[in-house]
Amino acid sequence: METVVVLPRAAPPPAVCFRCGAGAGLALVPCKLRTTPKDSAALDAAQAAGFVIGWLGPVADLVEVARVAHGTREATVGIPLCVSCAAAWRKAKAAEGLAGFGPFLVAVVAILVALVMPSVFLDGGRTRYAVIGVIALLVYVAKEIVPGIVERRMIVPSTCGAVAIDDAAVALSRVHPSAGAAVAAAARAQSTASAPPSRPPSTPSSFL
Repeated sequence: METVVVLPRAAPPPAVCFRCGAGAGLALVPCKLRTTPKDSAALDAAQAAGFVIGWLGPVADLVEVARVAHGTREATVGIPLCVSCAAAWRKAKAAEGLAGFGPFLVAVVAILVALVMPSVFLDGGRTRYAVIGVIALLVYVAKEIVPGIVERRMIVPSTCGAVAIDDAAVALSRVHPSAGAAVAAAARAQSTASAPPSRPPSTPSSFL
């Protein structure tokens, strides 16, 4: 079972793999984390209505991009990982980037082929614009579906997620319980060490 922990950015993390709980063969891997605003139901509805009202979709897309850009927080945090978990993390992040940009790269190549080499299509290239429209539709579907599949199959099983980020700490999800317990123990020890020493109770002076 995994848990959520608050990792202070100024304190060194405990020597426990944050993904599997291993205590040996660790490396402090710099990991880029990000939090984005939650989906807006109104913007989702506007984007869906854009299929009927043509101008509404692009306007909703621009508002969504501006909202996400304004509310996104990023941080690069050193996270202890064992060799296998570090390799899985890097593989998942590479797949995430490919899922985001891959469909657009494929679309650019396919559209260039459709424009420059019409002979590869039937009817001597007269259907090229229909083909371009189909490519654009497929890319849109891939852009909406592929990132979700990559997240479920690779991102969630292989990486920690950021719940909140500020200047003092990062709240991490999908952390192994052993790492969460080690972070909590380190926080208690730090709190005890920084607490002022308690004074002994004063005794009333006797009157002669």
